[in-house]
Amino acid sequence: MLYYNFQRMFKLRGVAKGTTFLAKRGLTYDQAYRLINYRLSGAYFDLMEKACLALNCTPNDLIEWKPRTAEDDIAGHPLQKIRGRDDLDLFGMLKDVPMDRMGELKQAMAEAVEKIKNSGDK
Repeated sequence: MLYYNFQRMFKLRGVAKGTTFLAKRGLTYDQAYRLINYRLSGAYFDLMEKACLALNCTPNDLIEWKPRTAEDDIAGHPLQKIRGRDDLDLFGMLKDVPMDRMGELKQAMAEAVEKIKNSGDK
């Protein structure tokens, strides 16, 4: 089953109240609520575009797949690439880092981000 996982992206972006966050960035509160809670009918690409602009992501970053049955869970199938992942809890990783080492972590992250940005230019 394909679904949107806004909670993962909100967590990665440090957003505590997703509906309010999106409502402050161009969606109505009702549109944001319905988008996050799977209560939309019809075409809503304009809402997804606004959400992606606000979260600095693509729809692919929000789409996840969960196999409905064991038979659907085929190793090597392209849908495996968008299977739900719980390994991106960056804030959870930080909870055990001592405060006196945060400067090192910040520097390492800044260097990694710069490297990633520069690799996209080639």
